[in-house]
Amino acid sequence: MTPHDPLSAGRYLEAVARQLHLPNPLAAAQGGLFELDDVPVQMEFMAHRSALRLSLEIGDPTADHAADVHAHWLALQHVLSTRLDAWFALDTLNNRHLFILQVPLVQESDARSTALTVKRAVAQVREWRDTVLQGRLIDYEQLLMRQLGEQPHEDLL
Repeated sequence: MTPHDPLSAGRYLEAVARQLHLPNPLAAAQGGLFELDDVPVQMEFMAHRSALRLSLEIGDPTADHAADVHAHWLALQHVLSTRLDAWFALDTLNNRHLFILQVPLVQESDARSTALTVKRAVAQVREWRDTVLQGRLIDYEQLLMRQLGEQPHEDLL
């Protein structure tokens, strides 16, 4: 089933979110941010293209590696542009580096196959993080732990 209007698109995205076993499928279907395998993701139905738009957070490059990481993303975007409707973007409103993928929804599309596409996109972001971006992204969890470790416990209460 391919959604063609906002109401059916909402039901379709909610079904996709259920296939992903998300704790709040309705929020995810309405464009809410959710995490899948430590990758923040947003889904949005693009009615004018009859497509699903996935926005996946890649991570933020460290200051030392920002130029190299951005150059890598531009080179990869050039390769992707011949194969997929995908690109890298900087969301300046929310200060996020994103991989965006638009997935055409055809008559044969179903929630299970669309959920598998979401999982594959998340796996791709994870692969980039674990290979070409390893050691080049800010580790916010480690940074927070380091900052908390420097503060006396009574300041945390």
